Amino acid sequence: MKLELDHADLPTIRDLTLLHNYRGVIEALQGRKPFYLKEAPKIQRAAYFLTLGSAHSKIGEYKQADECFDSALSATPKPYKIKLEMIESYIQRGELYKAGKCLVELSENTSIYQSGYCRRFHLLMGSYFKVTGDYAAAHESYVVANNLDRKTEKTASRDVSLMEEFLESTDLRTYNTMGMLEYANYLRHIDFKENPQTRLSLIFLQNCMPSVKAIDDKLQCLTALSRLSLAFKDLAAAVEYNKQALALDANHAQSLATRIRLMFATGKENEAMDFYQKDLDIIKEDPRATLALAKAMSFAGRHDISLNLATELLSRANLPKETSKSAKALINSIYSIKCGEQPASTAQVYERI
Repeated sequence: MKLELDHADLPTIRDLTLLHNYRGVIEALQGRKPFYLKEAPKIQRAAYFLTLGSAHSKIGEYKQADECFDSALSATPKPYKIKLEMIESYIQRGELYKAGKCLVELSENTSIYQSGYCRRFHLLMGSYFKVTGDYAAAHESYVVANNLDRKTEKTASRDVSLMEEFLESTDLRTYNTMGMLEYANYLRHIDFKENPQTRLSLIFLQNCMPSVKAIDDKLQCLTALSRLSLAFKDLAAAVEYNKQALALDANHAQSLATRIRLMFATGKENEAMDFYQKDLDIIKEDPRATLALAKAMSFAGRHDISLNLATELLSRANLPKETSKSAKALINSIYSIKCGEQPASTAQVYERI
């Protein structure tokens, strides 16, 4: 018997899940609790708690998720699917020690490699290694998953390509946290698309911080936490994270740019401009910090300064693709504001600068 819900519940739960309506999943299943606890076979009871746990995890209710996962494990001797859901949840919340421990436990049972869960196991292994900064191991896991994909219509080729980009990266300053920050950005899109109150991206990075050891990596994470807090309109937290970063390195370019942005956000425009004059040379040594400063100036209505910074940035050789793309988008935005129109192409951007 498969680890799945009663057939009467499957269509509703599948539809809600496809819509990412995880609160709806929880509400729909709560009304079915008496059936699953008293009448359903144990395997369906396990599926009930597994589905609830996954839904709670998706919306950041991790305590409830863990309680459901524990109940699911106690109801079935077949833990693979439950363990994989738990690993995904641990990675999402940044509890990397727990995720790694579960992965080791599964890998020691060789039958996982002959099961129908082998592909997902390797994908999660890849996600874990990516977030922890072991990009060679992540690449290897994604390659295995991609090879297994040949039997299905799914593909892990994008993950393979991404890890190849990471391995070829010369940006050693953020090398160990590239995967972590990329995953936080993925969660940020979920936050703002579905429910900003969940703050999955913030929870993830906050929980990851204890495992970050190198100073440069800590600086990257603190800067990301400061900017995320600002995006969630938590100015006090944003300022505190920025102070922690500058306490580690008073000349960290990205943190200096973030401080100027925070000064504008808290209404301290004169102080912001004083810091701009004082820290500009340091900030301009880092392309991403320069872009962050250009965005801060645009936010504050200082469009001429913003345009000059973005224009100078695009003139640099070997500019990272994402930085170049963002600089062009910023220039488009500024011209839209200043001229009431938007350049239609990249070529027009270059014509105007």
